Amino acid sequence: AVRKVAAIKEYVKEGEPGSPIINGTAILNEEITTYEIEFHNVWFKYPGSKRSNWVLENFNLKINQDERIGFVGESGCGKSTIVALLMRFYEPQEGYISIGGRQIGDFTLDSLRAHFGYVQQEPILFNTTIMENICYGKSHATPEEIESASIKAYCHDFIVERAKDTTSELVVFDEESQDNRFDNLDKGYKALCGSRGSYLSGGQK
Repeated sequence: AVRKVAAIKEYVKEGEPGSPIINGTAILNEEITTYEIEFHNVWFKYPGSKRSNWVLENFNLKINQDERIGFVGESGCGKSTIVALLMRFYEPQEGYISIGGRQIGDFTLDSLRAHFGYVQQEPILFNTTIMENICYGKSHATPEEIESASIKAYCHDFIVERAKDTTSELVVFDEESQDNRFDNLDKGYKALCGSRGSYLSGGQK
């Protein structure tokens, strides 16, 4: 647990000024019946930026349930910011965001973020095992679910092959874990990723 906290702190800027993220109390999938997403007159600039440096100004958007859209624009125009606000990594200075007609601030962070899959431009990997990195989005995942997810992502084969490489300095296994729930998984899943995934190639990340 200590190792996981340290890894998370590596990516989180503590003490950054800005609107505090207050956890809601409602469970998203228990409170709404439709999943349309709507931005209502949203104004946002990043904490510490100049008063005039608005990333989003009076921004309005509606995404209907089951609708697929893409954001296209030059670097810095706010594409990633829209996703960051939707997942409540930041709060808008003005306006609000709703899902199914309910403001997202009403929901618990866990129930809100559990509905999203967020793939950043640079893959974020913690300095722990491949298995634990796969589980970060679902801590109670079973060995079968872990392996199934890896197969669907075309990762399983290279994970298994890594365990067979006994010469590379980049293949290091977690020898300290006492958790035996995943003993049936191939040993490759217990290989460490290294800091920021340094033990893996760009394609493997």
